[in-house]
Amino acid sequence: MGNKIDKKADAESIFIEYMKSNPPIPKDKQNPRGKQGSTGASRSLDLHGMNTDSALTATEMFIKTVRASGEKKAAIITGKGIHSPGIRSPLRDAVGGYLRSNASTLRIDIIEREGSFEIWIKK
Repeated sequence: MGNKIDKKADAESIFIEYMKSNPPIPKDKQNPRGKQGSTGASRSLDLHGMNTDSALTATEMFIKTVRASGEKKAAIITGKGIHSPGIRSPLRDAVGGYLRSNASTLRIDIIEREGSFEIWIKK
């Protein structure tokens, strides 16, 4: 049980370090021409390279951060899984399952994309 707490603390510290080194960029400064990524989200979380536990903790914290910022839309990038056994992303499966089973608690709508999830924050 103590190991789970350590994993969560590790995931939280990874997320905090990520946010420190990648602070949110004001929307008007992101892309001078107003173009955004393929999802159109102004904020995104890239989970490439994370283990499942860290990715789930980072996802939960990211959604809370997006909600607190007042943004309505964000993207969570998991990857397609092309380098995983069976060409299926374990992160994609875990994060997708988490988002679907907690959508009402987190007050979000989810759109599944190829290699990512687009989330819409509900009021």
